[in-house]
Amino acid sequence: MSLQLKIIATFATVEESHVALNILQNEGVAAYLDATNIAGALGLSGSLMCVVKLQVAEADERRARDILARMGGTL
Repeated sequence: MSLQLKIIATFATVEESHVALNILQNEGVAAYLDATNIAGALGLSGSLMCVVKLQVAEADERRARDILARMGGTL
């Protein structure tokens, strides 16, 4: 049986996504990042156009969302 991941947040910067990732991991939630460099896909240089998806296991989705909601605007 494969692990079913759910996207719980997206970020425009890698730095911001790592803050959220670290918060979840510190709370014991396994989380994963999946980054797509839109600029690279379009043949442009630079990393200004990036989408980073924060994913967790389906079973952890509610808990992860609650943890991030508690953090509010601190991300």
